[in-house]
Amino acid sequence: VILNGKPMMLPKFDFYIGGLDFGGEQKSAHLTTGIVAGVTKNGRDIRIDCFADNGAGVHERLVRWMLHMENVLNKGERITWVGDKTQTFGLSMLRRDGFKVQTNAGANDSWERGVDYMRKMLAVPEDGPPRSMYMITERMKGWLREMQQYRMDPDPNRDGEYKTRPIKANDDRVAGLAVITVNF
Repeated sequence: VILNGKPMMLPKFDFYIGGLDFGGEQKSAHLTTGIVAGVTKNGRDIRIDCFADNGAGVHERLVRWMLHMENVLNKGERITWVGDKTQTFGLSMLRRDGFKVQTNAGANDSWERGVDYMRKMLAVPEDGPPRSMYMITERMKGWLREMQQYRMDPDPNRDGEYKTRPIKANDDRVAGLAVITVNF
């Protein structure tokens, strides 16, 4: 596969899945993000590429990236793209354009489930590699930085209780990952 002008060797995947999270068109807005992973028949997933951008025309650039992923990875076949239920407008526009789009299966506890899922998937078992991996590409380096910096809020709420909640800063790429993890 030639991806971003570089040849890459990929294993045989049973299917591809992508996660989407929409930001705004202002340069100061949250990033619009996408991430695509291939899933093998034994349930191992490999994150292959991601999109992260904002500013004027960002949604058109996202669509071009999605089409590129479908063409180079899935030979023009539709990838299943997943988005958060709160972003129905953007998802409906993608459906109208022919993309295979669904909302995630998350509920109020989906964030915790997603974190638990990723913790298990990224754990290195004694008998081999983790069940979830990522390819080291230029764009994936931004995703990796965000994953490494993702932190829980260490401060208690007004009642002095500590809640499991993330610090909502520099987590745009993580959001694209979160919407696909609750679907496995």
